[in-house]
Amino acid sequence: MNRREPKLIVNMVLFANGKVLFVKYKNRPDHQKGWFIPHDLVPYNTHPEDIAISLVKNQLNLEISHPRIAYLESFRGNDRTWHLPISYVVNLNHIPKVSTSKDIEAIKWFDLNGLPDRSEVSHYGWALDILLRIKC
Repeated sequence: MNRREPKLIVNMVLFANGKVLFVKYKNRPDHQKGWFIPHDLVPYNTHPEDIAISLVKNQLNLEISHPRIAYLESFRGNDRTWHLPISYVVNLNHIPKVSTSKDIEAIKWFDLNGLPDRSEVSHYGWALDILLRIKC
């Protein structure tokens, strides 16, 4: 079996006032459509927490600090590589004003009691499963 390097991925779950932030990306390498939790790949020899902080800054122009690890997974992705996603969480005390990068098509703060339908979320609703696992 030909093994490729696993993909270490950081998800950044942002909560504020009973809402959670989702994004839609313009172009994703896995061709998934729909709502995502903001995320990025972790380059070799980089700490995942640093990526969690920088992805929020780079994708949403928002400063955060001290995200906490809420969930870790391990599975084989559609591209047959092993995926190791780390889900970080930050609880904000208000919904901040954000400005998106050129890679983001849309953002939306969804009420936790009014999350998008599974069919509207990328990867077969995977982000919704993450929210259940971290017990939002």
